[in-house]
Amino acid sequence: MLPISFEQVGLLAAVVALVIGLVALARVRSVLVRLEKRCATQNSELVLLQQNQQAMNQSVVGMGKKIRHLTQRLGEAEQRNLFTPGDEASYQQAARLVSLGASAGELMDHCGMARAEAELLVTLKGRAH
Repeated sequence: MLPISFEQVGLLAAVVALVIGLVALARVRSVLVRLEKRCATQNSELVLLQQNQQAMNQSVVGMGKKIRHLTQRLGEAEQRNLFTPGDEASYQQAARLVSLGASAGELMDHCGMARAEAELLVTLKGRAH
């Protein structure tokens, strides 16, 4: 065996430490690269989620405006048309029957009116004549 001096032992220890450090550095770099890729993927997913949320928000706002508009139109339609054509015909027939002398009970039987409606109509038509 060859005798090794303290300087050579120190140099050998420094080389071994350098190799171990380089191997550790390579592993850290590998982990860093994987983390960067994962971060980039998550950022892409986040952007996509934000775009989807913005599209949904716009849809909800649009639907809210549409519902408000339809509600307004429904209210206007209800104000213009309190009775359906069938209701008007029924009330006209009931008014004719009252003018011919029909009672509230007869209006209930023949026109399908509630007692209060029939009595009101008989009272109103009775005053008019």
